[in-house]
Amino acid sequence: MAEIEWTYVTRDFETISGEAAKALIEKTNDRRYLTRDAGIRTVSVDRWKLAQDAELHHWLSVRAHMDEDRNVDHAYMYDRYSALQGRTFENAIELGCVPFTNMRVIGQVCTMKRVSLLDPLAEGYLKHPHCAYREGTLTTLNGNVVPVAELIALPIEQFQPKESYDLVVMLNVIEHCYNVPVIFRKIWDMTRPGGLVLFHDRYYDHEQVIVEAERTYDAAHPLKVDRKMINGFLQRFQGVFFRVITTHGFTQHSGTGDQVYFIGVKPETA
Repeated sequence: MAEIEWTYVTRDFETISGEAAKALIEKTNDRRYLTRDAGIRTVSVDRWKLAQDAELHHWLSVRAHMDEDRNVDHAYMYDRYSALQGRTFENAIELGCVPFTNMRVIGQVCTMKRVSLLDPLAEGYLKHPHCAYREGTLTTLNGNVVPVAELIALPIEQFQPKESYDLVVMLNVIEHCYNVPVIFRKIWDMTRPGGLVLFHDRYYDHEQVIVEAERTYDAAHPLKVDRKMINGFLQRFQGVFFRVITTHGFTQHSGTGDQVYFIGVKPETA
């Protein structure tokens, strides 16, 4: 495995490399959170709050001009959500919706009677000039209007669902959280038997995370979970769609690296 360069990504999303990055990483790093065999699956709430501050700054300042967050790219990797074509969902939720939501794209191929949107920064994202849910509804890219049943400004770890969902969507969110074991339990519990889960995220090897924890720091993305832990969670569902996109190198800054795209059904007998 090739060694990566020293890389330090600031709260303002400035990338510093080389000896300057090394000096910063020696003072500020996430090595303390590295587990023996599962990557970085939990961080302190204080570390998470720093990441959330960076994320809010990213969308309200650095990328206030944007009107999507790779939502169309995700759809392409999911074969344009063809596995959901023509289906009707009574109660859907997206976990980690940012200002735009993937539901705008998903809703082109299926019917969602109502949708809930969760993001700890949701109330701040209402200030984004292109926030898709500011008016209490969500308009899909082909013009369908879906009522937003609930806007939940909480981390997934603290969310206590009052009901179950027949569609749960969580795309590219783990790295922004603070306790993955709790999140996986929450997703399982909130998904109705027979319901669908759409999951996408980075697909690390633990050995890769060891190197990254030593030589990189990304203010906005503290978690890096080993794929064995992700696989253990996904295997609880009946797989409908599974794709791994393999790229070369490391995930130095929220971009390259292996990624997994999954759709699964919670068994009726669960």
